[in-house]
Amino acid sequence: KAKIKNLLFRKPLLRMYAIRIDANTFIITGGAIKLTHRMDEHNDTRKENNKLERVKAFLGTQAINSLDDIIYYYEGS
Repeated sequence: KAKIKNLLFRKPLLRMYAIRIDANTFIITGGAIKLTHRMDEHNDTRKENNKLERVKAFLGTQAINSLDDIIYYYEGS
């Protein structure tokens, strides 16, 4: 989760969820409109949290920990 500072909006409602793979490399898993303070308090954000966990588990099973691993995985497919 990253926050974007915008002078037009005090509290942005759209949240993008991603896993950081490298310094400037992210795998975006989805997004949701923030309606509650915590992710586990609303069905939509619970689903996004589940997606984050599934993608994280998949990356772990494939030993993908960096951008080089992603490039290797893609070329090896």
